[in-house]
Amino acid sequence: MATNQKGKMFIAIFLAFLMIFSIAGIIGSSINSNPSSTTEVYNGFTFTQGTQGYTTTVNDQKASFAFLPRQLEYISTIKPKITGEKVYLSIDPTMNVTAIDARQRLSTIARFVGTRPVDACITEVECPPDLPITACPHDAMVLQFTSGPLSIREDGPNCYTLQANDELEFYKLAEFISFTSLGILP
Repeated sequence: MATNQKGKMFIAIFLAFLMIFSIAGIIGSSINSNPSSTTEVYNGFTFTQGTQGYTTTVNDQKASFAFLPRQLEYISTIKPKITGEKVYLSIDPTMNVTAIDARQRLSTIARFVGTRPVDACITEVECPPDLPITACPHDAMVLQFTSGPLSIREDGPNCYTLQANDELEFYKLAEFISFTSLGILP
């Protein structure tokens, strides 16, 4: 009879052990999986959606974006590419918006493609004294940020005016130029 009770106890412990680890396995697999992760291929680049936007690989390096290229195709037929030794990110200091996120985004992409970003102003009016005054035309690439309807205008060789009315629109322009500079958006 003692052997029979030991067998029943062993089965009870074994079943309890099995149930506990089954529950732990289910919880662990749901933590490690990302059921909402989706992928999209655009111009040969695979974009994976994550919690902070989309990532893809460019020249064996991860690049992150808030938008997919197809979401920004409508912006412009003009497609500036950051190239050269440096690019001036020139703001109109009298604008109501700062375009700070867009300028930071373009600075990151400039460094990614081997170009030195330089913050600048279009005009001396309200420009911080430590920033150069740089406007089109110029020997280096210039991206001018001004207020207006969402658009990109080419003002000469390597000289573009980016117009937007709010921070989000400026960021969309920055992502658009990021895609063109990295060869993602043809």
